Amino acid sequence: MHNKKRVAFLLTELLVISLLLFLFLKTLNINEFRKYLKILKPQNILVILLFQFSVQLLGSVQWRILMRQAEVERGFFNILKARISGYSVSYLTPSLYIGGEPVRAGMIKDPDTSYNKIYATVTLDKYIELFTKFPAIVTGLSFMIFFFNPKPILIVISAILMLSLIASFFFVMVKLLHDRAFIKRISKKILRPIIKSNPRIAVKIYSFIKAFEREITLIIHEKKYFYLAMTIGLTISMIEVCQTYYILCLMQFPSMINAFIIFGSSLFLAIFTIIPANLGGMEGVNLFIFSLLKMGPERGLTYTIILRLGHLSFVAIGLTMLLISRIQGKQR
Repeated sequence: MHNKKRVAFLLTELLVISLLLFLFLKTLNINEFRKYLKILKPQNILVILLFQFSVQLLGSVQWRILMRQAEVERGFFNILKARISGYSVSYLTPSLYIGGEPVRAGMIKDPDTSYNKIYATVTLDKYIELFTKFPAIVTGLSFMIFFFNPKPILIVISAILMLSLIASFFFVMVKLLHDRAFIKRISKKILRPIIKSNPRIAVKIYSFIKAFEREITLIIHEKKYFYLAMTIGLTISMIEVCQTYYILCLMQFPSMINAFIIFGSSLFLAIFTIIPANLGGMEGVNLFIFSLLKMGPERGLTYTIILRLGHLSFVAIGLTMLLISRIQGKQR
């Protein structure tokens, strides 16, 4: 039954994406699209790569702060390498850019450090990475509602997605900071079916969760470092907004308001969670948003291509680093 639901959900997503791509191609003016592509020069791609590198660099600083709180010392290059490798796997994983976390943990792990410590830092880092995008997303969606008066159904969908996600993240943050037994209580409820069917496995899982909770508590004990990591996350989201603004400037449509709106539309990508790399989903969402902003599908497709060039460049670098790491590991 569960598999039938997944298949039905996947087929629905594929149908929606196919429809969006059909509309994209039907409304696309090839000559206009070529005009925007011709504007793109090698130095522009270099700037996009610098934006992407800044995101990875600051993200590694953010992770290192958490690792130091967990008393895990690693060289900064190793942290950067693990983060980019994890990013590449997450990008290609059929989910909302989640999936590369075990890769990151595996590349940082050594015999003297427990997986609990590493996974605690990775989990908090991912939480901060997602949570700190919300201020820019909320700003973008607010601009969209205020300046472009979208249809009520879009406002309702945006509000439901945004409020449910923000409420969830705030709830988790408050509980982590003020309720040290939060993870333990939640895990007990989740493990109840396993306790009845296989108590021995449940005890092992519960022991792991208790150790994991201790590590989380240790990391966030010094709240100023946790808030510092959050500040870096906010900075990263603003860099991504500035990257969007730069691409709009290339397409001769400079607007910081539109940059925030386009960045905020990334919330809708949560709908297309099964498609690897959101292939088709990103193109479809950008078609919708760029049409709403009266910028045309040609700019939307050009924007997607430029952004994907930056993303895929670091995906290639990450996969190369991961492959080299695996080869070196086998030679030891």
